[in-house]
Amino acid sequence: MACLAIDVGTFNTCACVTNNGVMEMVRDQGDPLIPSVIRYNNNGSVQCIGRNAYRNYWSAKNVVRCFKRIIGYRMNSRVMHDYMKNCVCRVIEGDDGFPAFRMECFPGNSLTPTLCTQHIIEQREMQFDELIITVPAFFDNIQKNEVLKAATAAGICNEDNIKIWLESKIAESWS
Repeated sequence: MACLAIDVGTFNTCACVTNNGVMEMVRDQGDPLIPSVIRYNNNGSVQCIGRNAYRNYWSAKNVVRCFKRIIGYRMNSRVMHDYMKNCVCRVIEGDDGFPAFRMECFPGNSLTPTLCTQHIIEQREMQFDELIITVPAFFDNIQKNEVLKAATAAGICNEDNIKIWLESKIAESWS
C-alpha cells in the first residue's frame, strides 16, 4: 500500500512516501525541504518546482510562491492587503472573488492558489492508495476545502482516501 503524506507549506513543502512499510522522504537536490515555488512555461505547463524555480523567482516571469498563504481568502481581506505588498506577481480578483495571480501563460491570464497547490501535489507521478495533507490549525473550512479540491484534481489518489489533517493534531499525536 502506497501513501503520500505532504505538507504544502507557505515557504517549503515536505513530503514522505510510504510503500509496503518502507518510508522515504521526497527530496529536492538532496534536501527534504522543497521550496514551495513553481515556474511555468509560456504555455502554462509546469517547468520546474522547488530550488530550480526559486533560483529564478526574482528575475523570471511566470514564477509564483507563497500561494498557500492566500488560499481561500477573499481579495478584500486584510491578509490579501498585506500579502500584495510583498508579492512579485500581480494579484487580481478572480470571478469568484478569490485571488488569482496575473500570468500571461494561463487562460484568462490568471492562476489560482488552488491550482498552484494542485501542481505541487501532482508532481509525484504515481498513484497512491492514501493521500494525507496537513494544513495549519487556523485554516477555516473554505481553506481546507480548497486544499481538498487541489488534492482531488491532482488525480493521484481516490478522493475517498484523501485526508486533510490539522498540523496541531499531528503534533499532539507525537507528544
